[in-house]
Amino acid sequence: MVQVLLFIKWRKISEALKGEAFSEERKAKMSLAKKGLKNPNFGKVHSVEFRAKMSLAWGTPIFVYSLDGTLENSFPSGRATGIFFSTDSKSILRYIRSGKIFRKKWILSPFKK
Repeated sequence: MVQVLLFIKWRKISEALKGEAFSEERKAKMSLAKKGLKNPNFGKVHSVEFRAKMSLAWGTPIFVYSLDGTLENSFPSGRATGIFFSTDSKSILRYIRSGKIFRKKWILSPFKK
């Protein structure tokens, strides 16, 4: 019940601020309010297990197929795919969206065929 009330309050604040342009001074103050020790993640180091869980939860799974349609490999995210192929994750996602053949060898897809 408390969560519902907080959500409703947050929603009202969000609606009230829509379309409001923040001044450069206000943007600077908001930025300083979350820097250094005031940042909730300051000094935290996530374990390998936690990062893997985050990758599975938030990442887009990538399936790598050969030109004949055989599944060659799969990855939990575009970033993991980029690391494997030594390229940027944005390039991986660009190839998926365009449907082009990656490095003249592979077809990248977010869906398992």
